[in-house]
Amino acid sequence: MMAYKTKIVRKGSKYVLDEMNMKILDELIGDARTPKMEIGKRLNLARSSVKERIEDMEAAGIIEGYTVLINWDLIDNGGKR
Repeated sequence: MMAYKTKIVRKGSKYVLDEMNMKILDELIGDARTPKMEIGKRLNLARSSVKERIEDMEAAGIIEGYTVLINWDLIDNGGKR
């Protein structure tokens, strides 16, 4: 699957990521809902390459999932969630 030149390299129990994978992680940390096309534009990388790299990091367990943070203090549902 990894068609790009630099792969995720296993070093002992950890991985070494190339600069582009680190930049993709930075984008996802900023907003995990950012479309792959937008990440590709920002990093001058094809959407398909962004997709492959994200999938590879997911498969390696580097990206474990995506989450929603809710500010419950801003919701008034009569004490119910």
